[in-house]
Order: sequence, then C-alpha cells, then structure tokens
Amino acid sequence: MLSLAQRLGQEGRLVLAALHDLSLAALFAQRLLLLKEGRLLAQGEPEEMLEPALLEEVYGVPFEVVAHRGRRLVLPRLSRPGWP
Repeated sequence: MLSLAQRLGQEGRLVLAALHDLSLAALFAQRLLLLKEGRLLAQGEPEEMLEPALLEEVYGVPFEVVAHRGRRLVLPRLSRPGWP
C-alpha cells in the first residue's frame, strides 16, 4: 500500500498518511509533518525531520537515528537498570 502511495506522490498527487513508524515513514514519504499535542511542530524532508533532538521534543523520550543498509532507522533510546 505504501509503495502505491509513494508512486502517486511521485506523480504529483497529494497523499496523506498517518504513520507512527518513523523509519517506515522516512522510507516512503517525500515530506514529514511532526505533530505535538495535535499541532504542527515541524515539517520538511525526512532527513531534516529525523533529528534526535526534534523527535525528543515531539515524543518526550530520547531517540537514536542510525544508518542501516543505506536507510535511516529511528530507535527510542531505552534506559533500564543493567542496560548500557
């Protein structure tokens, strides 16, 4: 389904999707809109929006953005007793 949405967007059509998987959104979207408490906080290309400080501001938890096989993966930085 996301491949179809991506193709339609590349044809110049407006495609709007709500995704909570930021890695998946970055893979298929040309632009991302980040909302905080129902209001637009930031918008731009995925490379601009996937900054740990910005994501932490939106979600209230620390993030890491790592490169894996030429793609950017967004991971919450979890901290628990006994974890590094």
